[in-house]
Amino acid sequence: MSKISTKESIWINILSRSRWKMDWSKTPSILRERYKNISDVNWPHLKVAILEEMNRECLPTDSETDSHSYEIFANQFNSVMLTTHFFENLFSFEDQRHNREGNLEFEFEIPEEYFRHPSLRTSNDFSKKERETISKAVSSTKSRMNFSKDGSFLISQLHKLEFISVFSFLEAYIESILVEFTNEAPKKASQASSNKPIHILIPETFSKINPLIMEVINGFEPDTVKFFSFCRKVRNLHMHNLGVVTERFYKDCMNENLLCHDRYTETGQPVTEYARPNFSFCDYIIKVGRPVNLSAITQPFRLLSREIVFISETIIKEDRIHKKVNGISEE
Repeated sequence: MSKISTKESIWINILSRSRWKMDWSKTPSILRERYKNISDVNWPHLKVAILEEMNRECLPTDSETDSHSYEIFANQFNSVMLTTHFFENLFSFEDQRHNREGNLEFEFEIPEEYFRHPSLRTSNDFSKKERETISKAVSSTKSRMNFSKDGSFLISQLHKLEFISVFSFLEAYIESILVEFTNEAPKKASQASSNKPIHILIPETFSKINPLIMEVINGFEPDTVKFFSFCRKVRNLHMHNLGVVTERFYKDCMNENLLCHDRYTETGQPVTEYARPNFSFCDYIIKVGRPVNLSAITQPFRLLSREIVFISETIIKEDRIHKKVNGISEE
């Protein structure tokens, strides 16, 4: 029995949604120019590809005008991305070098020397036993994480560090702007950040500062906050179960409409052996007992996190300018 294709399944899901239209005329010009056209892009992965193209450079910073919350987030975000780029480029350079030297298998089977403890890299004493121990550990880890290539395993772990770091930075940013712009006591803001999931805290916080922030986020990509709810569950899965999908995770995501099923062409019945994230910009097979590869989720999460912080900072700056021009106290 044949199944509806991935692309068709996702496109049907997109068309079934009612998408709210944003009145871009009331937004700051920098946001209107940035998001008006991209907000109507619904094809799977295309919006992510456009955003990646738009965000090749570091997050812009200006110590004269940045809020304290944005300054911290931007510098943390940039430091992680510079580090990620460094290791991805370093891996690519090494792969190219090995290819030039006639070793075409570097990406598949990286020499054990690359996995040695850094303190041993100047030692010429690399025993057969140490090689076998490293090789066994790499093979076991790849098998556990459902990878065949050494390179894929390493990049997935790099993306895991990126994902968890950006998630933490975003949580810290929301907590920080609660204190900086709503006069919330630091202790109370910390409690709110600890007790409320990020997909609840984000709309609550932005609505307190300026409801336009959430309007622009929803106009740019209506599924942003819902996607963050899914990412929070994935983050917890990686922290507590090595990223392996549990029955509870699967059931909760289905109940909250965070996952959806393909359907059989002949009957229209759901294919229940697996599911996909219920978002047009994130296509990946989710199956009980199989690890979730964060490489498929980190990119849209990173890009959307960056955008909502940029949106909020832009509107906050506009509010500050308006108050200054009109002699309104910020207290």
